[in-house]
Amino acid sequence: MIENLPESNAKLYKSLLAEFRPDWNVEITIEDYNLYKLGFVREIPCSLRIDVSDEEIYRLHDEIIEMEIDCCLYEESPSSDSAEAKKYIEKYEKLAPLEFLCHYLD
Repeated sequence: MIENLPESNAKLYKSLLAEFRPDWNVEITIEDYNLYKLGFVREIPCSLRIDVSDEEIYRLHDEIIEMEIDCCLYEESPSSDSAEAKKYIEKYEKLAPLEFLCHYLD
């Protein structure tokens, strides 16, 4: 359970996980709508419940880090296929926000 996320972040993580890990059960729960309604926060605070082990989250984190490393190698290699590299880099940039899920567990 990751608590106290802005609604936009919770929705972003849920949509990215639905694409990248469709078998994971992810639910968003509104925490305190009244804080938003009264103007104390800009976005509705939410919780994100992900029914997987911490180990699976860390494995996802490692995969994204590996993608980041691969992107750097693609960018530095003059012999890489630029269309393939661009496609891979776009995929990484789309999924990069998921890297921060591990930070919520610490």
